[in-house]
Amino acid sequence: MTKVTLFWEELLTNRTGCSPSMEAKTFELGEFTMQLIFNFTHSPRGVFIMWRDITDSIRFEEQKDAFLAELSHEFRSPLTAINGYIELLMYQHSDNEKTHGMLTLVKREAERLERLVDNFLDYQRVNYSEELLTRSTFELRPLLEDLVVHYKTTSPRHDILLSAENVSLEADSEKLLQLLHNLIGNAIKYSPDGGNVYIDLVKEDELLILSVRDTGIGIPQEAIPYIFDEYYRVDSDAHRPIKGTGLGLRICKRIAEAHGWGIHAESVYGEGTVFSIYLPSSTYVPRVDA
Repeated sequence: MTKVTLFWEELLTNRTGCSPSMEAKTFELGEFTMQLIFNFTHSPRGVFIMWRDITDSIRFEEQKDAFLAELSHEFRSPLTAINGYIELLMYQHSDNEKTHGMLTLVKREAERLERLVDNFLDYQRVNYSEELLTRSTFELRPLLEDLVVHYKTTSPRHDILLSAENVSLEADSEKLLQLLHNLIGNAIKYSPDGGNVYIDLVKEDELLILSVRDTGIGIPQEAIPYIFDEYYRVDSDAHRPIKGTGLGLRICKRIAEAHGWGIHAESVYGEGTVFSIYLPSSTYVPRVDA
């Protein structure tokens, strides 16, 4: 009744507006989930009311999310085992340059497959929101340092350079890693001739800005407004030979928005690209080293 009362008060308030419009409201009525939409009309003066029973749709999405969670586990288990055994073999064959090189390639492709699986399964979630995050408090710099070590091993043609303050962050660390893997992976992929990838963490006013910058082929200016769209691929001579799904940046945006962060891209075609994540002060705590 509380939700219905608030909805009714909002309805009465909006009825006097010039062209009021109200977003859909969802109500739990026993075992049913109902959606109520009011749209006011100009002439003749009146209101259009739509009342929908979305119970089956909600149950389907819940079943779908449960299925995806199980599928995610089934995918990750063998991939984790594959990565573990590859690391063991790499250690055992560290003195054999040819064998170690082949194992490094296998490991890189297994990790790429793992990221593709993560992106696909996350994309299938219709209601990707804060409720799906597993938040914890952790130090950000060690996480970034581990990423640098990882990519220095798997992408020796690129120099990964880190400049970061030491802060404690409240976030879903696994989702943050997924976001950063997508951004750093793209920086490497779109720098086919090698070069530097910069990971910077700086504070500006009340914001913490985490950025990934490359010196690669860049993005045409006219394509930047669309790069976070689903399945979007930049259509240029430099980009066409490089394979991709068009989902990675979309997933980055969804992860950032679920946390309440902003994400922005700037690029000069032929010179490089920088992706910046804007974290409000409410999500981090500055740390002072002893």
